[in-house]
Amino acid sequence: MNAHAAASFAPLLSAAVALSQAAVPVALKDLRVPVHELTEAGVTETWAGTASYKVGFHGDMTFVPYLGDYPRNQPWSWHTTAVRAGSADLLGGEPQRWHSDHRYEYRYADVTEAYDVGADGLEQTFVIARPGGAGDLVVTGTVATALTAVPSGPCHGALVFRDADGAAIVGYGAATAVDARGGRIALATTWDGSELSLRVPGDWLAAAHYPVTIDPLLTRSSMYSSGASYGVRETSIAQGSLAVSSDIVLVTYTRRASQFDDDVLAVSSLGDFSQAQLIYAALGTTTDDDDPCCAWADGYWAIVYRSYRPTGLRSSRLRAHTRLQSDTAYRTTYTEHTQPLGYNAWRPDIGGSRSSGTARSLLVVYQYEDNTATSGNWANTPSSDVHAVLLRPWSSSIWGQAFALASGADDHERPAVNQQNHGDPTSPWIAVWQSAVNGRWQLTGRMVGSSASVSSAAWSSDLAASAAEHEVAPAVAGSNGRYAVVFATQDAVVNPTPNGSDRGERLFVERFDWPDGATAPSGDKPPVELVSAPSAIYAASDITFNTGTRSFFTVAFYSVSPAAAWCARVGYNGAAVEGPELLYQTIGDSVSWPACTGTSWPWFAYVAASSASQTVYGQTMSFPSAPPVTFDGSACVPASLSFSGTQLIGSEFETCSVDFAPASAGHFALLAAAPADLPMIYPGVGANCRLLVDSNAILAMLPFQLGTSASWTFGVPEFLPALTLYFQDWIFDGTEFLSTKRTSVPYVR
Repeated sequence: MNAHAAASFAPLLSAAVALSQAAVPVALKDLRVPVHELTEAGVTETWAGTASYKVGFHGDMTFVPYLGDYPRNQPWSWHTTAVRAGSADLLGGEPQRWHSDHRYEYRYADVTEAYDVGADGLEQTFVIARPGGAGDLVVTGTVATALTAVPSGPCHGALVFRDADGAAIVGYGAATAVDARGGRIALATTWDGSELSLRVPGDWLAAAHYPVTIDPLLTRSSMYSSGASYGVRETSIAQGSLAVSSDIVLVTYTRRASQFDDDVLAVSSLGDFSQAQLIYAALGTTTDDDDPCCAWADGYWAIVYRSYRPTGLRSSRLRAHTRLQSDTAYRTTYTEHTQPLGYNAWRPDIGGSRSSGTARSLLVVYQYEDNTATSGNWANTPSSDVHAVLLRPWSSSIWGQAFALASGADDHERPAVNQQNHGDPTSPWIAVWQSAVNGRWQLTGRMVGSSASVSSAAWSSDLAASAAEHEVAPAVAGSNGRYAVVFATQDAVVNPTPNGSDRGERLFVERFDWPDGATAPSGDKPPVELVSAPSAIYAASDITFNTGTRSFFTVAFYSVSPAAAWCARVGYNGAAVEGPELLYQTIGDSVSWPACTGTSWPWFAYVAASSASQTVYGQTMSFPSAPPVTFDGSACVPASLSFSGTQLIGSEFETCSVDFAPASAGHFALLAAAPADLPMIYPGVGANCRLLVDSNAILAMLPFQLGTSASWTFGVPEFLPALTLYFQDWIFDGTEFLSTKRTSVPYVR
């Protein structure tokens, strides 16, 4: 259990097993958004940002703190009205503008007003190039904000700007002047409610060496706290190409200035979350950008999110940012998926591909609303549809033609798609969503082909036969015919009609097979309860598939009251073999829904927020290691034994083999839970043959096979404890029975 875990929460779980193989979470370094231009609705703006604020420079400097679930933005703008030394005006008209990645300057005649975008705050400086007139130097600016600070000064000290409820939102630091030789003096600040001035004494200036720098600091004073989350629920993580020397991952997440102003950011890093680089951000205040998801295909990253315009015509559109994985430059370009007039799209999810190849597409699924009744203004209707569209990063026309997965009078919501298909050119995806049927949420899954075909057959949960549960908010993973869905359930007695919540009292995992090209699913296994609680506190957030073993899925989920991020590893039946275990919980902190990815071992990403800061965490989990397989005892036949498999409880594909047996040999193989070593001195048994497995602990006689070679594949169910399985083959060569050595296979959980 990691350092963030709180043992007091563990009793809410139906099972809790320490994940000793989980790595300590890594905080992605605080990546600043560089100064850049952003064009929105034909208007070009200039923005930069950090984890606690964003700042616009397209007009006057406008500081926008990230406040989480605050009702509205609280911008704080500065306009320099005068810089005078005695009677001399040092501004001299409109400024020239210049910027580097993390610095923006308004260059006046003899003054440079500069802003350095730092992790600790926005540093405002006024650099005075040369002496002006005799007397004090006074910098005066007007402040535009809905926040208020108590009038003060002239005195040396900081100002705190508060909202109407008295919550501290923005801090303006105490100012200091520094000359070219390092001489310093504390400055007097005066604030009268609309105008702020900084005064440098004339006698100090007379002895100063120029340039002289005036240096206050603008900070987000505190994060708004309402008992709700800080708007950091939305994380996504994708695995890149395995054809490079180190694994690459992409993490997307949101930062929230207020309830209707979320920003999407994307960071690429190595698999250990080192060398993190910010590669994309959607800042600004015109649109509310949220619900980011990401995937990889054919050498390209694809990031898709919802862009909502909260004023005027309240439209909701999908945007995509695509780029080659090898391109790590910071960019802000996107392509918008347009909807017919009166219709809106939201709640996207994206599925990519495991392998590189020629022109492999990605699949985007999303909730689709007919809002013609509200003049096109976005609203979640009681008859939502689920649509899909192919995304083609390699094409000049990135978005394909949209098509329906579920439509009609019923309500269809919260679609999900497996993040990676098998990777062959015709590999399909599985899309799953919830539909309100006969007054109850039920899950539906369909196979979607690489050419936008949709299966007529559908998967549904076994729980659909019962009227006791709503099935909500699914996540799906798998490829090459093997899939699992994790979802929450709500008590239908407590909630007699479908509601909009994604949380439930219980979480289930349900496994099924749907081979590529098959017309319908097969091999459906019963749903397995992962966790439960007396109230609806759990939500499924993500699931990923281990393609190497083709047996294991890693589940990420979320709980409230208190907020916590969890994970578990499940086996081929969908039952847990490790966990559930805490990824993050600190009382008083909010935490985003955890996301996970990975075809070999899983990576997790989540954002934790306290009253002072929010941090993006990455975390990995590796499988436990088992002792080596041994081949023991003596044999009375010159046959060769071998074993292949994971040695993990929960694996379905463990294989013991025998080669170089006598021609036309018949194989009577035994699998047991204990060893033995007994001579078999019986008629029809070869000389010196020995029974090397315990006859009282035999689990199975494996299916009879005939030939010089034979192999048996078997599953090791999740309910088993750590143990060693023992295999021995008894071979009938036509005249007598002969025994091989014993294969001893230790299994771990």
